[in-house]
Amino acid sequence: MKTIQWIAGLLVVAVIALAGCSKSSQTGPPPGTPMLDLAKLTEAFQTATPELRSSVDKVRMGIRYSNYPDALVELDKLANDANVTEPQKKVVNDVIEQLKKVLAAAGSNAPAGTQ
Repeated sequence: MKTIQWIAGLLVVAVIALAGCSKSSQTGPPPGTPMLDLAKLTEAFQTATPELRSSVDKVRMGIRYSNYPDALVELDKLANDANVTEPQKKVVNDVIEQLKKVLAAAGSNAPAGTQ
């Protein structure tokens, strides 16, 4: 009789342990979070000069590490560079607007007293 109780107890513990190990099905940011289209930015500057590609890399790294002020500075430099074509400027301006939306969303999601 004791053996059956031990086995039943172990089964209950195993079921509880496995139930707590389930993975979340959500991948990516929460719904409603603005997205940045860095793929278009990278693609637009694929054939650009090394200096311009360096600025694009700085933008990508700034965004990756949430250093948005530096990313905005680099985007502004790109938008005002004489060597940037009109289609490239349009992509840069689109990313600037997207980044502003991300900053606005981050500001509204911050805990009270941290803004």
